[in-house]
Amino acid sequence: MSVFIVSDDHIDLLTTVAVTNQPNDLSGNPVDPQKVGEMLLELNVRSWNERYGESETTDGYQYQPVDLTDFNAKDILNAVNCYLYQIDCADGYKNTAAYILAKCLEAETEHQLAAGPQHKRLDGTTVSLLPVNVSWEFHRPNPGQTIKERNLY
Repeated sequence: MSVFIVSDDHIDLLTTVAVTNQPNDLSGNPVDPQKVGEMLLELNVRSWNERYGESETTDGYQYQPVDLTDFNAKDILNAVNCYLYQIDCADGYKNTAAYILAKCLEAETEHQLAAGPQHKRLDGTTVSLLPVNVSWEFHRPNPGQTIKERNLY
C-alpha cells in the first residue's frame, strides 16, 4: 500500500468541518482548530514515516478555515476517506484521537448521505451521489479557478 501526506488545505477542510460540527469539547470549552489540524496532520505524517522509514515533521502547519459553501456531504466523505486511507500505516492508529475524529466525521457524513440517491449541498442545491473516491484530495483553487473545477478528477 502507498501513503502520501495530504495537503494542508485538506487538513484545513477536515478541521473546519470538525469544528463547525462540534465547536466545543466535552467540557464546553471552545475547540482550538490549530490543535485539531496539527493532530490530524501528525498522524498522517507518522503513517508516512512508518511506511517509508522517513523522518518528516509537521513543522509550519498553520490552520486556515475553509469556506464550506461549495462542499456537499459526498465531498466531505471523500476527503475523510482519503485521510483514513493515508493514516493506516501508523502503528496503533485506531487508538488515536485523530482516527476517532475522522471516523466520527465519516459516520456523520454517511448519515447525511443515507437520505437517498440525492442530497442537498450546503448551499441548498440538490446533487446526485457518486461513488466515494479515496484518492480525492482537496487543494484550494488557483486564482480564477473554482473549487469545483479544481477537484474534477
